[in-house]
Amino acid sequence: MSKRGHTNVNTLEGNITHPPDYRPEYGNLLSFSMAVHSDNPSEKYDDPMYIDVKVNGVSENTYKALVVGHEVRVTGQWQSKTFKKGDTQPRYYHLHVAHPCNLTLLSKPRKQQEAVEQPASALNGQGSTR
Repeated sequence: MSKRGHTNVNTLEGNITHPPDYRPEYGNLLSFSMAVHSDNPSEKYDDPMYIDVKVNGVSENTYKALVVGHEVRVTGQWQSKTFKKGDTQPRYYHLHVAHPCNLTLLSKPRKQQEAVEQPASALNGQGSTR
């Protein structure tokens, strides 16, 4: 619970950077990393921010639909975990999405869309030398 109106709600849009990890034994936990790009037109180069995301209660079908490059929108809360590594205690941050309705699949990578949309008949005869 936040005090004095402090909120910890974040909505981010970006692309999945690594194959997602699905763990049904942990309450159908879906973990993935996403790149959030800058929309600032004054920036001369794109310097994405990489975010680790954990979503609870995701169906296996949703997990199977996600691929690297998939554009997603997530709404969740920042969480941090501290762990001991030698003499230091590094901190790890991730975005926690408490409910799967806060994960929206926006668009698949262009290469996958083209493969799905291309009819099988268009593939017949390709590479033929006749």
